[in-house]
Amino acid sequence: MVIQLLKGRLKRRPFFLDKRQSNQRWVKQSILPGKCAKIIWGLFMSYQGYAKRNILVIDSDRKMADIKGLIHSKVIVGVDLEADSLHHYKDRVCLIQISTDLTDMVIDPLKLNQMSPVWNLLVEPSVTKIFHDADFDLRSLNRDFQICVTNIFDTRVVMDLLGETDVGLASVLKRYFGVNLRKKFQRYNWSRRPLSKEAIQYAAMDTRYLIKLKTVLEERLRIAGRLEWA
Repeated sequence: MVIQLLKGRLKRRPFFLDKRQSNQRWVKQSILPGKCAKIIWGLFMSYQGYAKRNILVIDSDRKMADIKGLIHSKVIVGVDLEADSLHHYKDRVCLIQISTDLTDMVIDPLKLNQMSPVWNLLVEPSVTKIFHDADFDLRSLNRDFQICVTNIFDTRVVMDLLGETDVGLASVLKRYFGVNLRKKFQRYNWSRRPLSKEAIQYAAMDTRYLIKLKTVLEERLRIAGRLEWA
């Protein structure tokens, strides 16, 4: 769990599921002293509501206009994309996912004529864009749309700085937040339309936890004395 990963050497579980409670709530064991424990406990409990967040599917220019103010008001977002490289010789970007602290957006560039709010966000240097393993995504955005993303925080790179192994996003979300991504969508044809509700949910999960993950990883870097490395 989160506190185990922060300390890296704890032997007992920091949380257990109290099945005596009707809602099977998570109960905290007192492991980390002081302010750090309070911060991380608060973060962990906030994860529990994440699975219930609404997803905005942006598949028309009208919907894009509706979210323009939403995305331009943020200073940090999680970003990912889906392409169809496993199904076509010449691959293309089929979805762009953006998550704020409160909202998940699944944006369909195959149906949109107007993408400027998204491009403006990605190139804005004052906005932190969190990716997990950004290399393919950055190259794809530049190839398809001539977009050069600025101010990037790559959680995959931070995993390397912390000496972690098994750093695929599915493994990371499972390890840190107990989230299971459905493996069948790892080879999904993202150019297929209409997208199923399950596919949209899977796509949103790729960015939903990135802002929280950044917070946890920065704390781990601080404890390891490596915060400046990132």
